[in-house]
Amino acid sequence: MPAVLIQVQDLDRDYGILKKNYEELVSRRQAAQIADAADTKTEKIQFRIIDPPQVPMAPAEPNRPILVSLVLLAGLGAAVAAAVLMSQLDRSFGTLAQLRELGLPIVGSVTRISLGAARRRAVFQLAGVCASAGMLVAVYGTLLLLSLNLHSVGVS
Repeated sequence: MPAVLIQVQDLDRDYGILKKNYEELVSRRQAAQIADAADTKTEKIQFRIIDPPQVPMAPAEPNRPILVSLVLLAGLGAAVAAAVLMSQLDRSFGTLAQLRELGLPIVGSVTRISLGAARRRAVFQLAGVCASAGMLVAVYGTLLLLSLNLHSVGVS
């Protein structure tokens, strides 16, 4: 009996080792089949370009004429806002009546006398403001025409 028992134990041990080796081989074969199937599938995929990419005739965004106009309006609005803010923050007195509102005694006032040099300076300042406004309109018109031409041609 002991000899048969030893043979049974040896057979069980050999069976366990063989079963373990068999399971490892089966898992390797499955992994190899999966890898082979993946390679086969990638070989079957073919890419064909049906239509080559094309550059659009007109740019999608931004609409440059509207953008240029908005920038002009924003600049003019900022200029007007700055002028209003400066006039609100000015703490000087422009007239004798404003000074009398303080309730303090007033000894005298200095009047403004417009001399020839002051008038010429005021005329030059007005001419400078008008020239600046004219240049602003000219630059805006040029940018608007360029953006319209580029927009119609399709160049961004």
